[in-house]
Amino acid sequence: MPEKFEGVDFSLIDVEFFDASTNVSAAGFRCNRPEFVTYWKKVWV
Repeated sequence: MPEKFEGVDFSLIDVEFFDASTNVSAAGFRCNRPEFVTYWKKVWV
């Protein structure tokens, strides 16, 4: 089975920095992984 990101060179992709003023187009997205939910709650609240 091929790897999910096989052939993708991430070093060619521009880095996007997010902060409180960033307009997030995926508003309302819910993460199913509790460790990420806990992290984002600590960072953004």
